[in-house]
Amino acid sequence: MKSRTSASVMARGWIPSGRYEDSATESLPSPFVTLDHRSSPDDLELFEMSDDVDAAVKSITRFYRNYHSMRFVRDSLVIRMKYAPSDHAIDGLNEDFGDILSQGRIQRIEPTPEELEDGSDLEYPRISLVFNRRDYGRLRQMIDAINRF
Repeated sequence: MKSRTSASVMARGWIPSGRYEDSATESLPSPFVTLDHRSSPDDLELFEMSDDVDAAVKSITRFYRNYHSMRFVRDSLVIRMKYAPSDHAIDGLNEDFGDILSQGRIQRIEPTPEELEDGSDLEYPRISLVFNRRDYGRLRQMIDAINRF
């Protein structure tokens, strides 16, 4: 199954003086954890709100600075990027984001057989991890870290 993550920026349009941002987040439970524990404060990383078009464009551009795309291949999440991470960067990702892994470590890989079969973005360097499929806000934070490489 292919999966693409995209940047989300909520922009205030014709709503006066910043009230959209307040009303959009007022409905979120505090501290943004549901009774079934499917949400966490880190999930607030999944969106960004702005009343400035230039800031919204900058946010989207920053999201794709190095990150290209991702997809699940069997149990692994494969993240493709424009620039290959160094060994030091991979070690840093493992240290900083080991909490979102179900098992193993984040590692650099070649295209998977499934990607080779469908010709899916073969030119891009990639990493693979067994993502717990729960901590998407933390995954977004990892993408932000990848964009700083």
